[in-house]
Amino acid sequence: MASFNYAKIPIDSTTSEIRLLDLHPTSPLNNPLPNSPLVHCTLRKAALHDTPSFHALSYVWGNEKDRGLISLQADGEQDATTVSVTANLQSALLHLQHPTDKLTLWVDAVCIDQSNVPEKNLQVQMMKDIYEGAARVVVWLGAEADGSGDAFRILRKLGEGRQAEDALAYRDAHRSMEQPPSGYVRFRTFCREEAARLPLGFNMQAIHKLTLRPWWQRIWVVQELALARDVVFVCGGESLAGRALQAASLVLSFVVMEFVEIGEPTREDYVTKSEKVYQYANIVTNIPDSAMGRMLGLRRRYQLETTTARETLLDLLFRTTVVHSSPDNFKATMARDRIYGLLGMAEDTGRLQIIPDYRKTTTTETVFTDVAYALLRNGFSEIFSLCQSPKKLEGLPSWVPDWTAQIRTPIGGRAPQLKYHAAGKTGLYMSSKADSKNTLSVKGVQVDTIYEVGTPWLPSLENYQFEWETLTAFLDDIKRLCAYSDHINSSIYTDPQQRQEAHWRVPTADQVIATDYDPNPVRSSKAGTELHSAYQEVLVYLSHWRKVGSVPDAVSRYMRVMGSLFDRRPFVTTQGFIGLGPSCAEPGDEVYIFMGAQVLFVMRRCGENAVKLLGEAYVHGIMDGELLNTDFVECCLQIV
Repeated sequence: MASFNYAKIPIDSTTSEIRLLDLHPTSPLNNPLPNSPLVHCTLRKAALHDTPSFHALSYVWGNEKDRGLISLQADGEQDATTVSVTANLQSALLHLQHPTDKLTLWVDAVCIDQSNVPEKNLQVQMMKDIYEGAARVVVWLGAEADGSGDAFRILRKLGEGRQAEDALAYRDAHRSMEQPPSGYVRFRTFCREEAARLPLGFNMQAIHKLTLRPWWQRIWVVQELALARDVVFVCGGESLAGRALQAASLVLSFVVMEFVEIGEPTREDYVTKSEKVYQYANIVTNIPDSAMGRMLGLRRRYQLETTTARETLLDLLFRTTVVHSSPDNFKATMARDRIYGLLGMAEDTGRLQIIPDYRKTTTTETVFTDVAYALLRNGFSEIFSLCQSPKKLEGLPSWVPDWTAQIRTPIGGRAPQLKYHAAGKTGLYMSSKADSKNTLSVKGVQVDTIYEVGTPWLPSLENYQFEWETLTAFLDDIKRLCAYSDHINSSIYTDPQQRQEAHWRVPTADQVIATDYDPNPVRSSKAGTELHSAYQEVLVYLSHWRKVGSVPDAVSRYMRVMGSLFDRRPFVTTQGFIGLGPSCAEPGDEVYIFMGAQVLFVMRRCGENAVKLLGEAYVHGIMDGELLNTDFVECCLQIV
């Protein structure tokens, strides 16, 4: 089969030229090739600065081996070429064909010459302008299957009307920390009434199946959705406006919560209802790791932000890559697209000077290393907290995050309420060795050497069950390490109370969830009263948890913090510092403060002058610059 000759429609990306696809109607009267059995399209050029009218298609390519055919004709040419495309794209074009009118689309697989790498590199840089310039972004979720028609009808009912506007207004007010608007009461009343009417035959499974479709899990479509001025979701013959789907997902999450509260244990249908609720528990939008919830949330956040307040690339990488409580994550066929797929949304793309590069000679390791150095050069020392072991890409330097791996929620996160200040007010100093871009020079202070380590906190994430036995062993080990610190009685902890506080500050890295209304951990207060109280309740609960049905609120909040700190282990240093570090830490590893960084880091010697970064660490008593207020010796680390 002949490939399409893109030389017939040359474009100059430097002058904002793109190709557009005219999808001809099914009616033979308005089709240039009325006798063609295939979907017929014409490809032509246009310049974005001329503001052409078009819709941009957002879809997943699907299995490359599963193919379909379309008829493609160059503008002004008489002959058409039969072109092979993925079956999912062919299906999208078939469903989007209008009976009598032409539809102009931008479709990456056809409008970009995929065999022309320089053209592809330049067109990818234009993605922001393309998707913002489109009159509408059409999201193709796939053909009708698994009750998707039912799912769309339910979502349309919940997402259109006054309750939808109330729902979105409530969410916006909540994000800006204002009081709930007056429509909130009306909104919750509607949700309560809907929950009371909810039949046991309510097709939650159809909605669940809809949210499991591949489109929700692809990193590349995140910016396509976020940048859209207007968006419509299409699945088979059903469609739903983007705003209505956002509202429906929020309304449905509240309806389900009301649904749970209505049930009484004495009612025969309660168990059935509960089972349905738990089936749905992973897809409602107020759960952070819901694929649909995350995707819609990223769009809503981007649309609400002003240009100056939009998120940085590192912010977006945190949102799309860091694993919180579920191992699910956004997927990419090419690993570098985990970066390139976010550049159109990032506020600092220009400053970072990251240019998409799809040349085969450019490795993923090179792309990730260049991105890490660009972020560090712009002062983002937080990326050190994302350097975790083990890495899936073995050739990566230890100071470069592996964006293909499951990066766990860091102690030194991006949230302002979690800020530590281990390096005080010092600034980040780093440089790359001239003879090797893989070696990073960082100024820091060696705190101590690890003397002994405890049991790793490695709870299973299956079925969202909390492992109380594992927590008991974890806390017992911290007590044992604290006893060693007490025994050597080093002057590092001058106040006996400070030594005692290590028992309950170290397990959660001094983090606490203060209220039931905000699920995000915050730094404990200096006195730590709320954290100490929660720790005491946990100890009481652990002593008889098998005999107790309900979990106290304070214990529940403690569990949530612990759930985000998995894959870490406690340690004690030679001088008696108590800390929490990566689960791979071993006796003999060294603990450092990097100048300009928030937290501490565990390093391992790999030669006379080189070290490897194993991961971040919380060290009790020196997380707010205390060590740098004393006499210290600065050193220069060569991290490989």
